[in-house]
Amino acid sequence: MWKLILLISLGFPIVNSIGEGSFHVSGRLMCGGKPYANESVSIYEKNYMLTDILMESLFTDEDGNFSVKTFGKDWPHFTPYLYAPNYCKPVDNFVFADRECTDSALQILIPTEFVSPTRTPTKIFDIGEIDMSADEVKYENVGLGSVGGGFLVNDKRCKYRNSTST
Repeated sequence: MWKLILLISLGFPIVNSIGEGSFHVSGRLMCGGKPYANESVSIYEKNYMLTDILMESLFTDEDGNFSVKTFGKDWPHFTPYLYAPNYCKPVDNFVFADRECTDSALQILIPTEFVSPTRTPTKIFDIGEIDMSADEVKYENVGLGSVGGGFLVNDKRCKYRNSTST
């Protein structure tokens, strides 16, 4: 009986320390002064040991705008981020069969102050307007992506040519 009590008392802090929250992130993506229209934007939850977890995926509208609200949880803490492959920089792109591929991307961590502890977001994290053709598009590495310049992470994304991301 005492083993069961010990097991429960040791397990309670672990179960109780699961990080969770909701957030709302929005912004506008541009490509050389034109809207980055109908392109993929995804929300991931950073997993420090395994593959990151896809939470939401959507496309920018005709004006390059996007807006997403979501809820998630992870142990030991919740670390969501925004990810958008960058097909705006031809120098970083290459063609593979009938697909256009890129190694370049926008990646922005959602600051903890914008993650609400409830299932409904209380603040909006607005990334503003970002031009994907800029020399330095924001890319915040964490976890395995930050080790040795990110060589452990494959960030290559491809889409069918003249269509939206896949």
